[in-house]
Amino acid sequence: MGPFLSHKLMARRCLLLAVGLLAWAGAPPSTVAQARVWQRIAYPSLPIPGAEHERMNVLVIPGGRSGEPFHLRLDLQWSGMSVTIADMPRAIADATAIGVKLHTAGGKVALPEGTPRWVGVGSGGGVTWSLISIFSWGRNALDEAWFEVRAGGQVYWIEMPYGLARNPADPELPIPLAAGRNSRRPC
Repeated sequence: MGPFLSHKLMARRCLLLAVGLLAWAGAPPSTVAQARVWQRIAYPSLPIPGAEHERMNVLVIPGGRSGEPFHLRLDLQWSGMSVTIADMPRAIADATAIGVKLHTAGGKVALPEGTPRWVGVGSGGGVTWSLISIFSWGRNALDEAWFEVRAGGQVYWIEMPYGLARNPADPELPIPLAAGRNSRRPC
């Protein structure tokens, strides 16, 4: 009877462990996990006016890492062997001469929070400079949005995929009912 009890006890423990793991895996994700639906969008690099072979990288990121509040972030990046801002291409060296705006549905235009400034990170003799522009999230809808970037007399339009200017931590909205259609399928 002793070995039978130990097998029975072992089976119970395995069952409890399996139920616990299933409950843990099925638990609703935390707000932080929900907010990480996407990590970044890397766009094709932009030519820098007046600098024939120089380009800026463009990244859009759902900011809010390391405990900071969640926000929509546009990074303009330039890498080179320069260790000072004075060595950057003239068209982008002055951060205040670069204009960044977020255009959203309904003709709304938002300016970045605070004053964007260049931040450099270097290694191996080179430096990557980032101009970080922070914006509040748009409304909770699948709206269109564009970033307008003005630098060196050029205007660049960076289009966001539909709905990615909204806070990913917000709950999804229900799909509106269309006459004669199933409410679970898109119209």
